[in-house]
Amino acid sequence: MRSNLLKTAFGIVSLSATAAFAQPWANNYAVGEGPVFNPAWNPSAPAYLMSNLGGNIYGITITPEGAGPGAYGRFQWKVSDGSWSNTAPANTPENAYGRAPTTASLDLRVDFNAHGDGFIPDVGVNGQNGILYTVPKVWDGAAKVILVGAFNGWNNNDTTYELKDDGVAPDATAGDGIYTGQFVFSSTGSFDFLVLPMFGSDPGSWDLKLSQRGIADGGNLNVIITDTSNPYKFTVDTNKGRIKIESPAPPITYPCALSSAWDTTPGPATQLFDDGTNGDVVSGDGIYARVFTVTNADPSGQDQVQVYDNGNMYPQTAGYPFKSVANGTKVVVSYDTNSYSDGYLPSTKIVWVNPSARLLPGDPSGPTGVHVTGDFVADLGGTNWNPGDPLTQLSDANSDQIYDITFPGSIVPAMSGKQWKATGGSWTWQYGSPDNGFTKNGNNPNMSLSTSAGVDLQFKVDAVNGRAGYGQPSIVDPTRPSNAVFNNSSSVADWQLF
Repeated sequence: MRSNLLKTAFGIVSLSATAAFAQPWANNYAVGEGPVFNPAWNPSAPAYLMSNLGGNIYGITITPEGAGPGAYGRFQWKVSDGSWSNTAPANTPENAYGRAPTTASLDLRVDFNAHGDGFIPDVGVNGQNGILYTVPKVWDGAAKVILVGAFNGWNNNDTTYELKDDGVAPDATAGDGIYTGQFVFSSTGSFDFLVLPMFGSDPGSWDLKLSQRGIADGGNLNVIITDTSNPYKFTVDTNKGRIKIESPAPPITYPCALSSAWDTTPGPATQLFDDGTNGDVVSGDGIYARVFTVTNADPSGQDQVQVYDNGNMYPQTAGYPFKSVANGTKVVVSYDTNSYSDGYLPSTKIVWVNPSARLLPGDPSGPTGVHVTGDFVADLGGTNWNPGDPLTQLSDANSDQIYDITFPGSIVPAMSGKQWKATGGSWTWQYGSPDNGFTKNGNNPNMSLSTSAGVDLQFKVDAVNGRAGYGQPSIVDPTRPSNAVFNNSSSVADWQLF
């Protein structure tokens, strides 16, 4: 059985064949860097208002004011709703790439459809809210398309993993911009990679990479190899900057905890249990667990774990960080598949570890504290998008690792359509967001915020399982299973945790 399987920095993606779309905003503007755009980075410049081209695709033809400043005329751009509250790509540091080596006109387009075809990026997958591309395409004129990653030492001059658009199997049609290749890998495991274009005799261009966000800023792609006898098929649509991987291995249908500290391959060695054994506390309660022994401790004393579950990874943007001080360390990974309606995100698919392995605020080399940030902070007298703003630092008054802050109603205006995040004092550490929780070096999607004027505004963050929420005038403490308590308790026997 062949499965569509792609693990990005935002998780393994396995998509159904359904199709839907994200609602375009009332106005959609192209926004980008100068000198291509003039004015540059203006989210509502009338000259860059995009038109509805039909089929839920918007576009605009621009004549660059000057060549793109990057390699091969690269420039960065995105789409906005006329403000910075809603953009595609959604996350602030991420921008799509275009090429303007001259001032010849080109089309900028955004596709708001969810294709459900197994390719990423796709709308609705990993927080993607639009597929950005250009005509002519960004990789127009590329001599070759190659995979570069951990499996070839990140050598961007190596054409071993070249994809072709020649109409020879496995490629279907020559010259259609769809590049294909099949490769047998010699080792199992989890491998980061990127897709790069090669122009002329130049090495593959890092500046025009295909990442998990498309031809754009974004984390590395990642493929999990479980079969070393049969080929994995890679298909890249260079017209829109999308990728699909087809695995020859049958899908794993049970949750698995993957970490470089023990094993990065889904299978029996990483399987989690909900049968009251192997570290699981209560059989059949929807919370899976397992005791793992660290066999490959990171010299930093920290590592990360992600749970693979039916073609997806949790957290999606990066791993849940934990202490991994030495080989032989025991770590209990817990994974809660229940759904909660207590106002916190993530509301399901929640990951945490046992007390002694937890990396908590104030730990050496860990989060310095817990903060909230976003485009609402200036309305309260602080600085927007400052991950360590003292004004927005939460406190743990009850010493239970549930952090909170309340802004008095006297400074809270009516707000709608605002975006927020919870951090550990820097962008390195993040909490909250659907399908995420506590992550290190991830980029959790923004959460939405709306308020009523004159009413206290309270935020809370659970530093154990990474859930975050807000409410007016307050929000109840987050739901916690017994084995997610801050310290071990009488309700959880030691032998069940270790």
